[in-house]
Amino acid sequence: MMSYIRLWLFLVGALVSGHLSAIPVLAAEVHIPRVSQPPRLEDFRDMNSPIENGMLRIDNFTQRTPDDGAQSSQPTVVYLGYDQQNFYAVFVCSDREPEKIRARMARREDIFADDRVGIILDTFHDRRRAFVFMANPHAIQADALYREGGVGVDGLLEGRAPRRGDSPFSFDTLWHTSSLRTDDGYVIRLAIPFKSLRFSSRPQQTWGIVLVRVIPRNNETSFWPPVTNRVSGLLQQAATLNGIEGISLGRNLQFVPFGFFRSSRALDELNREFVRDRADVDIGLDTKVVLRDSLVLDITLNPDFSQVESDEPQVTVNQRFEVFFPEKRPFFLENASFFATPINLVFTRRIADPQMGVRLTGKVGNTAIGVLFTDDQAPGRVVTADDPLFGKRARIGILRISHDILEQSSLGAIFTNREIENGYNRVGGIDGRLKFSPTWDFQFQGLASSTRTVEGELLAGPAYNARLGRSGRSFDYSLSYDDFSAGFNTDLGFVRRVDLRELRQFTVYRFWANGGHLISWTPRLFLRRNWDHSGVPQDWTTSPGISFDFRRRTRFEVQYRNNGEFFEGIRFSKRRLVVEAFSAWIPQVEVDLRYQRGTEINFDPPDGLNPFLGQFTNIRLRTTFLPITPLSIQNSYFFTRLKQRETGISVFNNHILRSKVNYQINRELSLRLILQYDANLVNSTLTSLTPTKRFTGDFLITYLVNPGTALFIGYSNALENLDPRLIEVNDELLRTRRSLLETSKQFFVKFSYLFRF
Repeated sequence: MMSYIRLWLFLVGALVSGHLSAIPVLAAEVHIPRVSQPPRLEDFRDMNSPIENGMLRIDNFTQRTPDDGAQSSQPTVVYLGYDQQNFYAVFVCSDREPEKIRARMARREDIFADDRVGIILDTFHDRRRAFVFMANPHAIQADALYREGGVGVDGLLEGRAPRRGDSPFSFDTLWHTSSLRTDDGYVIRLAIPFKSLRFSSRPQQTWGIVLVRVIPRNNETSFWPPVTNRVSGLLQQAATLNGIEGISLGRNLQFVPFGFFRSSRALDELNREFVRDRADVDIGLDTKVVLRDSLVLDITLNPDFSQVESDEPQVTVNQRFEVFFPEKRPFFLENASFFATPINLVFTRRIADPQMGVRLTGKVGNTAIGVLFTDDQAPGRVVTADDPLFGKRARIGILRISHDILEQSSLGAIFTNREIENGYNRVGGIDGRLKFSPTWDFQFQGLASSTRTVEGELLAGPAYNARLGRSGRSFDYSLSYDDFSAGFNTDLGFVRRVDLRELRQFTVYRFWANGGHLISWTPRLFLRRNWDHSGVPQDWTTSPGISFDFRRRTRFEVQYRNNGEFFEGIRFSKRRLVVEAFSAWIPQVEVDLRYQRGTEINFDPPDGLNPFLGQFTNIRLRTTFLPITPLSIQNSYFFTRLKQRETGISVFNNHILRSKVNYQINRELSLRLILQYDANLVNSTLTSLTPTKRFTGDFLITYLVNPGTALFIGYSNALENLDPRLIEVNDELLRTRRSLLETSKQFFVKFSYLFRF
């Protein structure tokens, strides 16, 4: 372990002493004109048409992928302008093969398989955060709040969320798009109200700007100004935009009243009875106040935090540690990046049932601020009447500050507090990101927690994280170290394991092909080793792999994993082959396959039987069919099986089947149906897992005018293999082999309306 730490310290010291300096930014500078009237879409059918109102004309897009630095394969011209209320961008996109343009009538932010264009605005010109606005040829919108050092450029353009965090596309605001198809392509007009942006109060604005066009059939992303993957990140490569003068948000108030009507019947497993609400009506109010053009105060009263979007399926059986499910509730998603740190201390799904919330986010000078106060009624509602916590609620406060230093570096601090009755959990610490060069950066965090449980037990301890990373066109590298003491605890965060020291190293090298269907092939190596604080090794991994990227969004990868794990005093040695494939070669069909075969531990043996190593198989298959423009049919099948190696007898077989159908009638109106079946078939002589079967149905009508004005009408129900008598055996309800009992059903109507002044 000490040799790993010495190597890490040597690398960090060398980089700090040799490379910590201002990062040169070599990018274009343009001046945007004020227009006398809003641009009309019809005036831009031809990229050579004269434009009467004198907008700024930009062309000469260059590729980032697949051919870094080459001219875009298809001509693109963008016209920029602004008036007192809006920022305008008109994209005129030609295509030599217009019949191959990929575009669907889809739900908002479901455009990442389509041709699309976008504009990225760094309104504080700090090269750290930016607003992102993207649209496909049907003018379907996707907006995001991009944070340098968070999700990468490719992840941003493909709508991917970071591994343990919320997607930047969880940000939603009001803006306007329109489009038309032409004989040789399409035209998209974006009108972005200044009230939907945040910027400094200076009379003359200086922003960073990046324009992008994505052509998925070629795996092509083209930018103006040139954005190369030889440089890590996006915003340091942005052009400088001058010319915006005399704008201010002025009075900027938003009110979103909402109502929720529900009629439901559900099983209360705690009290073993059904609870019926024939007409449950709730009303509430979300308020947004923009202060000094750059700070946002959000207040929510009596919020309805029910999820309209259901969780994607995940395998949860035979898991040693907690499974991560991302947040989906809009109040907590918006501006979540202001609370992000290397260690996830703000996992808002821990706040299950708040009654009110106040949040302040934004930037003052070089300092970004995030403050959140809320409560949580859930602790007092999930216990019996004789429990001391019955009827009690938790009180929650979070403070996050980050200050910019140098060109793209920052130092920050965070404090989280959760209190209930006489118990509390408090976590505080500092963190930072140091950008050494265009490709290297270093992140760190140090924390301390103090906890008193409601029973009076006291816990305390530190936690540390450090990561050295490089990202470039061919060579990517990361070296990270985590240290969680046994007494560390975060009630509001997501930390799977404590009493752990862990080193991870990930190395990637891409070999770029010259033409043809193959874009690149990439060998990679992942190494991991960890220990508890007494020095006993816990886990170790050596995982070489290789992947191949082809045009038309097609990818194939093979990995071999050699794992070790120390569990219940036993050392296990595991092997696993992993094969992954994804293809959208045919525009109407997407196939995503992940196959694993090898060995895995039986983490849940019955009493009297030690954990043992079994033969493991896992299949995850997802297919998406797009037979006509407005229709999407996604079918998923997850299969997980563990068998006893000596006898071949099954320990468990877990099946998850899910079908999701969405029909988009127009940009605002859609119909969605989700059917899901989960079955966990177990051998009770080899595992203590519960045999379960569950079938759920979910139908939703959505009329979404904008992120604040929407109508949802839905019906859902669930059936499980429970005995109708609701008999309890060993602290669990008795389950049957075949029959299904309806455990919940619900009809609901949810309506909200945005007032903005």
